[in-house]
Formats: sequence, structure tokens, C-alpha cells
Amino acid sequence: MKLAVVGLGLVSPAGITSSEHVFYLRARVPPPQASPFLLAGGQRLSVGFCPWIGARERAAARVARLALAAMHEATRPLHGAPGLDRIALVLVAAIPRPGLSRDDVREVEAALAARLGGPDPLRFPGEAGCFAGLRAAEELLAGGRARAVVIVAADSLISIERLRHWVSHPPSPWDAEVPRPSEGAAALVVTAPDAARSARLPLLGTVHGAATVQGSSTDADDAIVDGVAMTQALRGLPRIGRVGAVFGQLQVGSLRQTEWLLALARSSERFEPEHDVSCPEMDVGVVGAAAGAFNLAYGLATLRHGATESPAAAGAPLLAWAISPDGTRGVAMATGGCA
Repeated sequence: MKLAVVGLGLVSPAGITSSEHVFYLRARVPPPQASPFLLAGGQRLSVGFCPWIGARERAAARVARLALAAMHEATRPLHGAPGLDRIALVLVAAIPRPGLSRDDVREVEAALAARLGGPDPLRFPGEAGCFAGLRAAEELLAGGRARAVVIVAADSLISIERLRHWVSHPPSPWDAEVPRPSEGAAALVVTAPDAARSARLPLLGTVHGAATVQGSSTDADDAIVDGVAMTQALRGLPRIGRVGAVFGQLQVGSLRQTEWLLALARSSERFEPEHDVSCPEMDVGVVGAAAGAFNLAYGLATLRHGATESPAAAGAPLLAWAISPDGTRGVAMATGGCA
């Protein structure tokens, strides 16, 4: 796999562009919005929501607005680019759950397809869906069915039904602290390296490999987290140098934390000893099915703007990873710029 990334988009309560996310999160601005949701005792439930959407918009409409905003930023470089006339769409959305139905997801699909003007999108569920989407994008490009692929991942936990479920199903008191519920979207435009050069598009990064593996432990069971599935996913990635930065869900619950640390211990030779580790959801809040794409887009934007903290991260490959509620582990390896 070698996919040229020629477009990036990020939207969340932290900002409406990829560059805003890189610099606003580092500067810890803007401050969180006051929550409009109250618990039974009158205490405010801490949530993250986009102030330009507000907190009253229904789930399907707000997910569509998030997705369209991220896609708008990511696809801007394609306007007028020669040779990229066949564009395919991949949507990463949540598995139906309280507050988000199958009809809601279909509404989001229709809104994106109408804006892009192409065929119905391929759909991949859950946080790790982005990485399956990258594999599908490779097949579409290699088979000549598309000249560019837009991958959009969007989700929102901001609805009465979803927040009621969040409060009524709290994590175990022995579990790692989970960030506040939030919302967000990420978009990536990928094409073949030759097509990017022919279209004279700036290269924002290169994806060298992506993998997904089903693990036995999920958000719905108490199976022992053993790190085997994530280790297998890591071993499926190419070796193009030691990893200098990791963007993932390290601080989003014990399942994800334990799975990653065990896989890291088994694969430590692939990482720089002092590599950067970033968990965007600690600042943005839990973004649900958008997490995998969010981590990858945020990582590439961080490299692009030279905002890594460790000298080992500059010029080195990065990893982005996420785990879906059904236990699917996903990971991708990428480099920034022209690497």
C-alpha cells in the first residue's frame, strides 16, 4: 500500500480546520463550552459539543453537518485538479445505538453523496472503520474504479438518548478514566502517488499500510484483554523505520489502554525509545466512530505543521490506531509530506 494523502479535514469542539486543532489543542484554547445537560441532582454533565451547531440539533443532522464540514476542508485542493474526475466516497459511521439509528446513518450518507455528486458511499462501522476504509480505497484506486477516494468519519454522542445511556452505564470504578462525551469528524482524500503528482497537488502525507484484526475482548464483555489482536495488526504493517509518534486512544478506557500497552511491549523494537504519544480525545472528548480517522488526520496535520514534541518524531513514521466497540482493532502507518 502507498496512498498519497492530498486533503485533510478535522472538525470538533476544538476547531473547524486541521490547523486549528493542531495549534488550539497545544495552546489549550478555546475553553470548553458550558454544558446545557443536567443530571438528576442538578449537576451539569460534562460534554463537548460544537458551539456553531448548538446542543439541540437532532443526531442525524448534527453528524451530517460535522461530516460535511470536514469533507469541505479536505476536498478543497481537488477543485480544478486535472485528472481526478472519478471520486469515490467512504463513510465511517457508528454502529446503530441509542440515539443513532440506521435511518440516521443513511441520512448522513445521502447528504455526503449529494454534496460530492458521486455514487453511494461504501460504509464501514466503528472507530476502526477508517483503517478498513483505507484498504478499500487502495482497491478502488488500483482497480481504476476511482482516481481519488474521500474517507469521511463522523459521529456525535450529543443527544438525550445517547447521554442518558452514557450516564446509566458508567464504567467500572476500577476502569481507566474515560474522557467526556463529545463529537467530531475527520476526512482524508487519498489517491495514487502518480495521480497526485500529475494533478500537482501538495502531498500532505503517505499511508504505507493499514490493518484491522478482530479481538476477543469488546466493550460488551469482560474477556481478558491480552493485546494479541493489536500485536497481529502491528506485525502486518511495513517496516519503513522506527515509529516516532503514535496517535491513538491510549487514555480512552482500560480495554484500549491495556491492549495498546501489551502490543507495544511485544513490538518495542519498532518504536523510537522516546516517541511522541498523543490521545486527542483527552482534549476533544470521545468522538465515537470518528476516532480512527481523527487520530490519523490529526497526526498528519501535526507532522505537517512541525508541532511534534520529541525530536525523534520529526521525519519518522507515525502510527494511528483505534478500537471499535465490537473489538475490531485498527492501525495505520504513515509518513508526513514527501516521505
